[in-house]
Amino acid sequence: MATPGFESLGLSEKTLALLKKRGFEEPTPIQALAIPLLLSGERDLVARARTGTGKTAAFGLPLVERLCEPAAFVRALVLVPTRELAIQVHAEIVSLRHGAHPRTVAVYGGQAISLQIRSLERGVDVVVGTPGRVIDMIQRQKLDLSRIEFLVLDEADEMLDMGFAEEINAIFDAVNPERRVLMFSATMPEAVMRVARRRLRDFTTIEDHARTAPTELTEQIWLEVREQDKMEAFTRIVDMEEDFYGLVFARTRVDADRIGQSLEERGYPVETLHGDFAQDHRDRVMARFRSGKARILVATDVAARGIDVEGLTHVVNWSLPQDSQAYMHRIGRTGRAGNEGTAITFVTPYEYRKLTRMREGAGTSIRKGSVPKVSDVIDARRARAIARVNTVAENVGADDSSWITLADEILAVTEARVALASCLSIAFAGTLDPERYAQIAEVERDERPGRLVDQTGQTRLFVSAGRSSGIDRKGLAAMIRRVSGLPDRLIDGIKVFDAFSLVTVPFDAAERIIRESRGSGGLPRMRVAKEDGGGEGGYRARPTPPRAGSGARAKGRRKRT
Repeated sequence: MATPGFESLGLSEKTLALLKKRGFEEPTPIQALAIPLLLSGERDLVARARTGTGKTAAFGLPLVERLCEPAAFVRALVLVPTRELAIQVHAEIVSLRHGAHPRTVAVYGGQAISLQIRSLERGVDVVVGTPGRVIDMIQRQKLDLSRIEFLVLDEADEMLDMGFAEEINAIFDAVNPERRVLMFSATMPEAVMRVARRRLRDFTTIEDHARTAPTELTEQIWLEVREQDKMEAFTRIVDMEEDFYGLVFARTRVDADRIGQSLEERGYPVETLHGDFAQDHRDRVMARFRSGKARILVATDVAARGIDVEGLTHVVNWSLPQDSQAYMHRIGRTGRAGNEGTAITFVTPYEYRKLTRMREGAGTSIRKGSVPKVSDVIDARRARAIARVNTVAENVGADDSSWITLADEILAVTEARVALASCLSIAFAGTLDPERYAQIAEVERDERPGRLVDQTGQTRLFVSAGRSSGIDRKGLAAMIRRVSGLPDRLIDGIKVFDAFSLVTVPFDAAERIIRESRGSGGLPRMRVAKEDGGGEGGYRARPTPPRAGSGARAKGRRKRT
């Protein structure tokens, strides 16, 4: 069914003229569903709509229409999960106005609260804010929500996932009980529906049935590579593209810094973003990335929340996300507004089961790809070099005297072919040299249950003993050496936790070690490590119970009954 035009949604002539001037041709599906309901009805609304589908305008246009007359009190509050999204939503609502109203202010952490307080004191109709800063303003008695008409929760699933449930409930308690609530969420987990059932009155639910379009426009690929080969694989992917513009997701702040530094050392225009950075630094990073001065942004999940950058060609999962919902949030940042994008996920040999579960949970098609060969990368760069030279040659005419004169001077003393080769060498120095790329070992997987190996013939073992059993790295290495006869150089990746340990050994020795651990030799039980999404090597380290006589013994003990 065709999407109706903006003219049929009930918007004013002034708003329609503004939309036409800004180049809006037709509403997105979520706009076509939400705008008429918000303009004419009074019921609460729960809308499922992914970031990048125009949902800000879906609630922003009705707010502009209905709040165009100034009042002496705050009339609407828009809650968002991050400061970046607060800035973006505020800017978009302002851009949708065809006059000075509604007056809009953004309040968020990281900016001097005194500046935001002065903005509120001057009078405001719409406040866009993060939960923490909104609560702060309420407690300082600088933000009175007792008369608001609209409460909008944007990215409701993200806010709840980030742990803002307590703040959201406190804000609900502070707002006008007769307000109208609009909840927008990319997914509808139970936590979101629990808030809706508890806090909303009789509400209408709408869903953007075109929400699968982003995955249709996004080619999803997973590449099986060893951890130590990810950087090499990534640089080949970037070099294959004519104009790579991508967001790289790292698991931790340390990982983000390491990846960013390594890319910078290799000469790539990269920026890094994580929670350790102050707001002014984050603003500078995002300004460079949005302007295209930095073509790669390496970020953690938390730091990337609320980032909405148009035109991304790639999203790269350096590490697998925690679950399918996080995966969909990540890849949803490319393949927008009719533009195609690519989502690439690196998978180590030990993560195949987790990939399978994530793929099933996401309900989407992720095909296996292969890392570009060095010869393919060089061929792609050669083709771009030729095209670039030919394009420039077409635009250098006989009247371009400075370059023609210089060319004549060079050709007067150098043979034409040698002269051109010299110029190419200067312009593309190093980019066409195969030696700039390292070798990547092909990964093989034994498809029998529990057996994941790479070409180096290694596998990861789980050992059911750790520090609490008196195990340390040296002792574990000696145990493995005694049972298997392996030299130290073939016993790698030892990690000792409180309740268990991990160790990497050659695959052919692993079966022998497991068999011995099942005997009566007093060894801890061992098996092939399975990925379960947490901790080092796929295991979540459990906290060790307090020992008797340690720490807060008085509080921790219970009477025996």
